[in-house]
Amino acid sequence: MAKIKQRSRIAKLRNKAAYQKKKGDEAEGASSVDQVFPLIERLQSSTDLHERVITVSTISILCNDTALRKSFLKEKLVKLLLEESLKGADNQLFSQVFILLKILIEEEGYDIGAYVWRLNIWNIILKAFEAAYTEIKSNDQSQINQSTEAAQLMEIALDLVLSLLDADNADNSFSGKVYSQIVEDNLTQHVTNLLNMDHAPANVYRAGLGYLFNLCNYSAEFVKGLKKDEEVQFAILEHKATDELSKLYLEGLKFHFFEIERKQNIDQFLANAYKYILEIITPIDVQGQLTALGSSGSSIHSSEARIQLLSIDVGLDLLATLVEYNGTQAELDEYERIEVNPELLEFYEDSLGKTVLELWKFSNFQHRVSRVLNNLFWLMLTNKTPLNEVWYQSQANFLREELVPKLFHIVEYGNFDDFELFVEDKLDYLNLAWVLLKSQKSVGYFSLDDLIGLFSLPKLASLYEFSMKLLINNYKQDSEFLLSPYTIQQFFTSLVGINTELALNISSSNSYIDVIDIISQFHIQLLGTSLMILNPKVRFESKVITEQSNYSAKKVKDNFGTSLETICIETINSFFDIFSDASFSYDQPIFVLKNVGLQLQDFLKSYRTVYKSIDKNKFNGLKIKSEETLTNLERFIQYKKSESG
Repeated sequence: MAKIKQRSRIAKLRNKAAYQKKKGDEAEGASSVDQVFPLIERLQSSTDLHERVITVSTISILCNDTALRKSFLKEKLVKLLLEESLKGADNQLFSQVFILLKILIEEEGYDIGAYVWRLNIWNIILKAFEAAYTEIKSNDQSQINQSTEAAQLMEIALDLVLSLLDADNADNSFSGKVYSQIVEDNLTQHVTNLLNMDHAPANVYRAGLGYLFNLCNYSAEFVKGLKKDEEVQFAILEHKATDELSKLYLEGLKFHFFEIERKQNIDQFLANAYKYILEIITPIDVQGQLTALGSSGSSIHSSEARIQLLSIDVGLDLLATLVEYNGTQAELDEYERIEVNPELLEFYEDSLGKTVLELWKFSNFQHRVSRVLNNLFWLMLTNKTPLNEVWYQSQANFLREELVPKLFHIVEYGNFDDFELFVEDKLDYLNLAWVLLKSQKSVGYFSLDDLIGLFSLPKLASLYEFSMKLLINNYKQDSEFLLSPYTIQQFFTSLVGINTELALNISSSNSYIDVIDIISQFHIQLLGTSLMILNPKVRFESKVITEQSNYSAKKVKDNFGTSLETICIETINSFFDIFSDASFSYDQPIFVLKNVGLQLQDFLKSYRTVYKSIDKNKFNGLKIKSEETLTNLERFIQYKKSESG
């Protein structure tokens, strides 16, 4: 089932703007202690509901600063919120506490999500939701579309449920637990009842559609159950959808239903969906809405701006998913090429690429634009029909002028506005550069000198140094720069992919041996470091890891999941591609004289241990790929020995 939703940066933008304003109001030089302790004490002692609302709201703003957030958490903020602050709470206080918990979960991830779950957050959410639901249900027709406190609470409660669903651990067991509770307590039935109310407030209606949209992204079974639900009727829902975001949520639901039914021609469905989505998001004044969201003006204008910008988020997610779906549903020929419908091909070349590139200049949307472009570039690369010269020219310009400068822009550790987003951006640039290198190679658009100018030795060395720090920091205990296993895996598999593609692009010349040498050295270091983290008792002749900390098998599992095993597979396979033939001009000076074969032999025993440790019952696909890689590595080492012998 196609996944649509990606994490939004719009909420971060709004929260950051609020924090900057709050920060500007603070006395110069105010420390975290000066700000944290008084608020914690006020939260503990205050009996006035309004004062507690203001206190929680202030803490929410301050928690957008990483250091302050960590300080609040050390003072047991979460426990205080759930066990003390909600005593006698009204709708407004529940809303503010839920907003703060949502921020903490989205920033800190699984650890906070699991902790609030143990503190019985689910029952608190359910109780607040049901009370708000009863209040809204009892409202009369004259109160239609009024954003009451009950409506706001219901909207925020559903958002918090989705944040819990996203706060997953490596094996997805936590999200499974949250989803099971959603099903057991039949929360979805309450939501569909809300959507069928004649007088549900607009924000509740929108939140209800967003909830269904996101649950469909999570579970194919949920989609099937929703499809059978007679309460969900698109004709009625479409009539009530008055804002851009609600309409796009509905379009997402239609796509999920289409995946199950397939009653309509795929090309026709895609053409209609593309047209509808672009009609919604293209007229939005992005700069105007960003200005409104970041200002300290009317909360109504800020809310409207947020909805408009989130509409672009969802619209881009839908576009990326539809392009991907087009590629996965097409039939491959014997050369693994596809035939894209001519009308869709024209749309992709003339409209879609240009439209999303207009949004690239807005940093808040670059991540989503990257996903659309990445899927689009791969689709066009596998298409049989030759593309026009303008397409390749625009790709080359984008690679040269936009991607490469951003890819090699490295920030010193400690100077990040948002470390996770910085790495997420780097991953986007890697993915796009990878597919564009493949695409440009197929038409010979770049000369070898052009490529080396773009991917020079100093640039590569800087990127590789930064990348190894990512791996080491995820290994260190209590690192401030932890990344999710998914991000680690995607980052390094993409980096290995682009390195391999770069090496193959320049393999025909003996003038660029230094570039292939640094790529080979990096892959040796990456493979050796990954193996040592997975299997620390094994020591290699080659010194591949320079920083170590106390080993913890549980911490490795928590911090890496199965990402290291996948990185090992991809990195080992890269040697098969780069050094596949002794006739390559660089094979003798690099593989033979730099003893690459001996280093791979050195790693073989450790990799065999890693292969044996993979649980085939939990990770059968990974086990199979690992076994294939192990067999190929053994054969490759023998093959290269025979070549030189």
